[in-house]
Amino acid sequence: MLFLVFTNFSLAKPLASRNVIDSLKKELNRNSIDDLQKFSIFNSLSISYRKVSPDSSMHYATKALELANKLKLEKEKGDALQNLGIAYFYANDFKKSLDYLYQSLSIREKMADSDKIAHTLNSIGNVYFNLNNVSEALKFYKRSLVLARKLGDQKREASILNNMGSLYVSNNRIDTAYVILNQSIAILEKQHDSPTLSSSYNNLALLYRKNEAYEKSLKYDQKALNINKEMGRNWEISYVSNSIGETYLLMKNYQKAFEYFSEGLRVAETLQNQDVLLFSYRSMTKYNNAVGNHAEFDNYFNKYESTKDAIFTTQNTNSIAEMQVKYETERKEKENALQKLQITKERSLKNTFIYLSILVLVAVVILFFRFRVKKKLSSKLEILVNERTHDLLLNQSKLTEAQRIGKSGSWDWDLVNDQLSWSDELPIILGRKNTEMNWVTILRTVHVEDRPKLIEILRKKFSELDSHFVFDFRIVANNTIEKYISVYAELTKDNSGKIILVQGNIQDVTERKLAELALIESEELYRKLISASPDAVFKINEEGLIVFASQQSKKLFRISDESLIIGTHINEWIVKTDQLRVIENLTSKSSEKSNRDTDILLQRKDGSTFSGELRTAIISDSDGKSTGLIVVVRNITDRKQMEQRILRNTIETEERERQRFSEDLHDGLGPLLSTAKIYLELIAARMEKPTEQKEFIKMTDDLLLESIKSTREIANNLTPNLLNDFGLIEALSVNVEKINKMNTISVALKIDENFPELPKQTEVALYRIISELLTNSLKHASATKIDIALLKTQKEVKITYSDNGIGCDIQKILSSPSKGLGLSNITSRVKSINGNCTFKSVPGEYFRTNITLSLVEEHEQYNANFLKA
Repeated sequence: MLFLVFTNFSLAKPLASRNVIDSLKKELNRNSIDDLQKFSIFNSLSISYRKVSPDSSMHYATKALELANKLKLEKEKGDALQNLGIAYFYANDFKKSLDYLYQSLSIREKMADSDKIAHTLNSIGNVYFNLNNVSEALKFYKRSLVLARKLGDQKREASILNNMGSLYVSNNRIDTAYVILNQSIAILEKQHDSPTLSSSYNNLALLYRKNEAYEKSLKYDQKALNINKEMGRNWEISYVSNSIGETYLLMKNYQKAFEYFSEGLRVAETLQNQDVLLFSYRSMTKYNNAVGNHAEFDNYFNKYESTKDAIFTTQNTNSIAEMQVKYETERKEKENALQKLQITKERSLKNTFIYLSILVLVAVVILFFRFRVKKKLSSKLEILVNERTHDLLLNQSKLTEAQRIGKSGSWDWDLVNDQLSWSDELPIILGRKNTEMNWVTILRTVHVEDRPKLIEILRKKFSELDSHFVFDFRIVANNTIEKYISVYAELTKDNSGKIILVQGNIQDVTERKLAELALIESEELYRKLISASPDAVFKINEEGLIVFASQQSKKLFRISDESLIIGTHINEWIVKTDQLRVIENLTSKSSEKSNRDTDILLQRKDGSTFSGELRTAIISDSDGKSTGLIVVVRNITDRKQMEQRILRNTIETEERERQRFSEDLHDGLGPLLSTAKIYLELIAARMEKPTEQKEFIKMTDDLLLESIKSTREIANNLTPNLLNDFGLIEALSVNVEKINKMNTISVALKIDENFPELPKQTEVALYRIISELLTNSLKHASATKIDIALLKTQKEVKITYSDNGIGCDIQKILSSPSKGLGLSNITSRVKSINGNCTFKSVPGEYFRTNITLSLVEEHEQYNANFLKA
């Protein structure tokens, strides 16, 4: 994946040739160039040195940044920060890379430079890719892609798609990666962008290799190699050669694999770039392990380790140098700050006079404008009168519009003359035309249960005591309720008390009614959810009194009826030591403490206790004021016991590892360093005898080399480099080979050819489990033969382990307090990776272990985590 990220940091071609670098340096030394030309040359040198010498790239990018700050040029400062961030990326300092890239992004966003914003977003995505932060990498890639498409920049669009495709390849999103990479290649082939096209070809090759389509993988890698050879891009030639070699290695074509690995190594050695050399040494190590050439395996593995150590040492040296530069810079900045303070004081006096003059001028302008405003006021008043008159004429039309918007209509019924009138909106609400508005047509559409009330009104059966009436009815169409209508009317009486006029309005309240019905349904669903929940649910008022308790409370607190809890204070069900802490949490109104779990000890009426978990949520009224709490109570006794067992196993494992580490230091490294100290004293005592002193110096050097080797072995026992860098299969193979070389026991390791690459966490756990089983057999079993098999079916991975030793009583060991032989620890490790483990042993005959992992669950869980990211 390094190939992808490096080639796509910039869409410009890298100026990597020595002739170009020399030409730029000569141009820099000319006396006639101005500051802007210098800045351009510094940036070009920084880009040219990226893959040749990251330190030089950082140096020239820093020079460019200093010049941009001096000239106070924000755009150029953004460019320099971008190049500095990329230079630190090539130096493997990802923290500083992000720091400078974020500074560059801030400047470019202020300047609204969409093209360069897209560039920086893509670069930040590349850094997060190398940090294996999938979610952040995708976030910045997608932002960059949106801008590139908006700008119509197809080269950048293809570059970003290439990066995203590589990210999906590395995270096993095969289908998505295939689609995205082919989109990238289609654009690049039209654009004739050879550098980025070679990267896309290589990424597509990696995708096919992961899918075991080796011939297609070779086809696209060969295309990438041809492009890079035509362009003389040695860094990429080495990388792609190694990539082709890996494909041939998987095909077990060892001759071809060796040819391409050798070519990659040859080019890497001419470049003398540590990153490229590290990759080539790793490839040669894997090749020699596969063909069983142990001498060359040790040779290249030691070179791999040494190069890795050298990279680490270089990074530390750079960090020290940066700290020194930072100190000198801060000292100079303090001196500059004092000078600026003096200048500021002198300027402030001048500014005071200017400010006073401006204030006087502003006051004069304000008085002038006030005079003009008063002059215009009288004419505006006249205009306002005319506008108000016009508004009155519009009131009727506005009322009609308001009724339409509010879905309401008005009506009048003159009972003396028996005349009925209505607004234009009323027929629309009832679903009638104006010509159809009569009692008969209206009654036909009303729900049969609602008709009696309307018939009473039609017959003028009003209550003499009422001054108004309100009722609702439903309109039906095709045997389905179509609308809910609300009616409000006021009665007008004459002096004798006789009703002479009915006035009112109707409103379409369908939405409100449906909401009310939905609320009723929601409340019913809420009650069912509470009754179905295995946890108890309380509602507590602000005084801490329980005003509601679900029926699950009976089982949890061992009472005959939940009503016995209602009306009690929450403290009655909590042990005294936890009461104060719980009340503080429950009474807190802060949003941070709402919806927070609280683990406490709860008590029942019979005096028994149990571990519980409280989950709280604040209940608020319509004004947002707290009126109480909902509390969910869960019995977590079983979970607490399980956590204690896991913690106990963890502590036992850590203590065992500490003891072993202590013994390794004491027995291995301690004597070597003590002897070296004695030799150093002898060297000091033989200042007059150079011959003897030289001999002791050589002996001391040998001891120190042995100490370094011993230190590396101790570190390798803690975290094996083979496991981290080459995976489970290679690490197990080397471990088994070391045991077989002792000629005390025979270990047979069988691995399926199609055994899959597992997630890192799973491989580490399996390596530790098998190592623990090997240790048990070597120390306790008196076995002469061990068989280990790693098998794969369609949906599972199976690991079987057996020895022909003295066996043991499995049940007795697992039930003992000490859990001897680490079997309990092995079981815990297997469970941590969602596996199953069984032990079988016959005392005096054999010991056997079977471990099963579900590939389907592992894959689904991985995809779920990836999608969340």
